[in-house]
Amino acid sequence: AVERERERESALCHSIVRIVDRLEIECTACLPFSPNTRLVHCFPISIRPRIRMYNLSIMVSRIIGSFLLGLCFRRASYVQAQGADLYLGDINFVILTDMHGFVKGTQNDPNLDADYGSVLSFVSQMRSISTSLDQDVFYINNGDFVSGSGFSGNPPTALTPIMEKFPWDLINIGEHEISHRETVEFLLQPGGFVDWWEGRVLTSNIVLAGTDTPMGSRYRFIDGENWGSVVLALGFLYNFEGAPADLLEVIPVEDVILSDWFTSVVLGEDRDYDGILVMAHMDIEDELIGKILRRIRDLTSDYDMPVTFVAGHTHYRAYKKLDDYSSAIEAGGYMDTVGFISSHNVGEVLPNTTELFHHSFLDTNKEFLRATLNVTVLDTAEGQGLSEFIEEIEKSLGLQDYIGCAPTTYKKEAEMSTKDSLTGLYFNEVIPQHVPNWNTTGDLFILGSKEFEYGILEGEVLRNDLQIVVPTQDAIVKLGDDIPGWVILSLKNLEDSEKAPNSILPDFLWSREADDLELFDTYTVYTGESYVRAMSEVMNIALSGSAGNPTEIKNVTIKSIVFDYVEANWVVCSSSSSKSMSGGQKAGISIGVMAGVCCFCILCLFLRKQRKEDEFNQHYDDAFEPEQNGEANYT
Repeated sequence: AVERERERESALCHSIVRIVDRLEIECTACLPFSPNTRLVHCFPISIRPRIRMYNLSIMVSRIIGSFLLGLCFRRASYVQAQGADLYLGDINFVILTDMHGFVKGTQNDPNLDADYGSVLSFVSQMRSISTSLDQDVFYINNGDFVSGSGFSGNPPTALTPIMEKFPWDLINIGEHEISHRETVEFLLQPGGFVDWWEGRVLTSNIVLAGTDTPMGSRYRFIDGENWGSVVLALGFLYNFEGAPADLLEVIPVEDVILSDWFTSVVLGEDRDYDGILVMAHMDIEDELIGKILRRIRDLTSDYDMPVTFVAGHTHYRAYKKLDDYSSAIEAGGYMDTVGFISSHNVGEVLPNTTELFHHSFLDTNKEFLRATLNVTVLDTAEGQGLSEFIEEIEKSLGLQDYIGCAPTTYKKEAEMSTKDSLTGLYFNEVIPQHVPNWNTTGDLFILGSKEFEYGILEGEVLRNDLQIVVPTQDAIVKLGDDIPGWVILSLKNLEDSEKAPNSILPDFLWSREADDLELFDTYTVYTGESYVRAMSEVMNIALSGSAGNPTEIKNVTIKSIVFDYVEANWVVCSSSSSKSMSGGQKAGISIGVMAGVCCFCILCLFLRKQRKEDEFNQHYDDAFEPEQNGEANYT
């Protein structure tokens, strides 16, 4: 079947090459199949028109040829429709992490058009392929699935029914699942989310307060249905200190890996296994990952036991080889990436490679996912059903309701001093208008750069647009009044510890320049609740414990004041201020204009040619018209 598919794709490519060749347009042939991949596919042809000014008709014909072929490949070239190589091994993991309720997809990026249903279609088709190849694939959610889009409230009553329609083999818990009392109580209620998954929610270092009982399962053995692999799975959260103290306790990772239960299960006293999976909701560079791996190596007699780490929390793509038999992967966030990593039994690596692990990062684009699997259609009935279910919930929540009209596009990455800066808008207009008792001259707001995920497009603003722009549900907290400038400047030292890799913005955003602060003047300082503990510790050290107690501003959050501002100031769109066109829409209009111009040129050429023929025929008829006396006129 694979060979027939290759022949069919090859024939198609050669046919296109012949067509292109006749139009004298350069192209590149399909790239060869990777010799190591089990999922074959054919790469699309890249069209590069070569136009020469022989004469107008040739030029126009070539423009039309380029245009027609460009239509065929325009979408493919834009989204890299050739897909990605997936190296299926003995043990394979498909990963989503830090989704933050983005089950409808990353709607502010038109290139990332896959939703939760699309990913379900992808994994369903991938499981069919892996079954035919006798390989095992496991599906993993690495935590922080709440707190973000409008689908995820506090508690996440609308989100969990969607989550429960996905065939997760394992679910880890991130800090956002345990930050708010309402969410914790909702997840832990009898017959609730944790119970529904029947042991597949892993919490290796989270226990119920005052007990030794884990929130979920400490560990789990997962069994492959095809190759028969057995994987020991663990689920860790970094040493988080913000859980409700009377409900949960996060035990330091360093203590857990020395515990009796951890030692017993890693030694194989419960059951033999083929590999270890550590779901670690922490940065891939976190030193805790190294500590867990060293403890595993100390306990296992087989140094070559494959150990796979799935990291998260910091929302970027990364891969790291930890040793010859261990690797770590972090697969983005906010539903922008489907991560994939595979491993093999030691000594059974794929031909032509010495690597034990292989990984891929897949854009959540429908065409990209389809091309990766080399299937004709991505959507399955099950996936389409989930997409429709998500749309029903979206309507019931009013997430497509119109709430205002943005006068311009505000960019997340723009400098704060520019007119199109989202942070400038927030500090200069939103906060002064909607933080109670705000004093522009004496108050300071310190905001984490990770509070904003996307910008705001000019034109109509829907409810879920703002939910996505500001995914955090952090309350606004007053750190204290009368804080000296020199103490505030000591907070700058926190920026390195809170650094987000690949971030365009600074680590902390200040409502005024730090250089403008007077060392011995005093200020009132506000921030988001996620940063209160760290900032309070620094200020208490500087002030010898006299920094005072932070105060939460009631019913005011970083997200809510954005909604308040938009509803108060961006009321109605004028008829000329519709939603900004996407790049695809603008490209479509441009192509339409080009096509119209080309058609007009062709019509002009045709009419010109017809007129020339009519003139020639008339001249011919006049030249050979017989004279009255019967003799021809050969003038």
